Amino acid sequence: MQKLSLIRFASIVAGTWFLTATSTAHAEIDINTLLGNALACAITEEALAEMPVEPLYHADQSPCQAVNPASTTATQWFVDAACTIPVAFSSTRMSDYCDDSLDKASLGNGLDITAESWTLTPGNRLDVGAKPLDGVTQPYMQRRVFKTINNERGECQLEMRIYAKHPDIKNQKTLIAYHGGSWTSRGFGYFGLELSVPHFVEQGFVVFAPFYRLLGDRESTPACNQASFDQITDDAESALDWVLDNASDYGATGLPVLFGQSAGGHLAASVSLARADTISAAVLMYPPTDFYDFLARVQQGFYTNEEGLSILERVIAGPAASASLDDPLVASNSFPLRVRDDAAVTPPMMIVQGMQDELVEPRQALRLCQALSGDPLLDTATEISAISDVATVQSCGEDSSLYLVRDGNHALDVCLDERIDSVCPSGGAEARARVALIIDDAVSFADNAAAATTTSSSSSGGGSLTWWWIMPIVFLRFGVLLNRRNQLV
Repeated sequence: MQKLSLIRFASIVAGTWFLTATSTAHAEIDINTLLGNALACAITEEALAEMPVEPLYHADQSPCQAVNPASTTATQWFVDAACTIPVAFSSTRMSDYCDDSLDKASLGNGLDITAESWTLTPGNRLDVGAKPLDGVTQPYMQRRVFKTINNERGECQLEMRIYAKHPDIKNQKTLIAYHGGSWTSRGFGYFGLELSVPHFVEQGFVVFAPFYRLLGDRESTPACNQASFDQITDDAESALDWVLDNASDYGATGLPVLFGQSAGGHLAASVSLARADTISAAVLMYPPTDFYDFLARVQQGFYTNEEGLSILERVIAGPAASASLDDPLVASNSFPLRVRDDAAVTPPMMIVQGMQDELVEPRQALRLCQALSGDPLLDTATEISAISDVATVQSCGEDSSLYLVRDGNHALDVCLDERIDSVCPSGGAEARARVALIIDDAVSFADNAAAATTTSSSSSGGGSLTWWWIMPIVFLRFGVLLNRRNQLV
């Protein structure tokens, strides 16, 4: 990858990218600050990683030739070396990617989709994540509509983006990735999500990334915004249903792993608890998972972050100071309490949390870990001591784990420049390297959990899975991950 010089980097972000010590920065980073104009877009193109591409084939010149389809203007493509099985492909230029990402009205709304057409999006090559992309295979991407909602404001068509190593790939595992954005926006949340997608595709996953309706009217169309929180979680479950019905069309098998960052981590956890028998595991990156603790801390004066308070009040549709802790919405989104009180089986979870995160307090992740372990939960007045190591991992029962990054902030898997702490939420060069290892562990965790459920599904003849059947295999996976302790501490 051509590294951005500090001068060029500053020309993109100075005065607009507000990843500072304030919590607002980490909650709502607008992609406009990266790709807001033609000059910034052109400069950002220098941050594209060098990534190999599985070839397609064309016969514009005899004989049939294998080519990176983004490198030529050929118009007729095939997936096979004999040029007998056609596939639709269209290129996506960096300027097109910028335009699409900046269009808040259309991003994620399933507009102008060409049925079953694949592309290679620059969004998967932007090398500004904690784990570098150089040498990782660039995935192909296809857009589909997975859910249509008609209401008094019009028609909302929710988009699913599918990422695969090759359009004709077979025998892959399944991962559903939910974007962040405070349940209110899509732009930067989806930008951050695409930084992680290639690492899972490289490990043998087809990644399904759904959009969902939004709170408020900051982004999207009238029909897709002003949603209730229950409608958003319903969209997340609808995405799971669509993947279960359609994954095999894209060469994916087995029960899905769920993945999510921030608000997307919440949705992944929510679906995991609601539909534990239909997924294999969940990877939760800095997720808000405990609305009870969140609200209680606000009312007791322990939580004062203005941006987080604003988000909470959008979610509960009212002032936090007078909200009831017994509200059904609060109860249904207080996952540590649900895990503690419900005897139903919970799928394996890997949780990643920065200790400097002022938006989502680290105690939320720790309370979820304690619930998974069967331990007493922290009360709302209890503070958490800082960890001494750059990063550490602890078990959450037999099949789940919690990774804590000492200097990590919200969005800790994004890092524009490790030399500038304010734009590297990982916490600097050493922490970025540790977060890269954690991402490796997340991919391995997902890989082993998905492989375990795929094996069990085959053994049971395609019937419904029971956790007692697959747990011995999943437990083996956790032992492998614990070997990483020596690399993280």
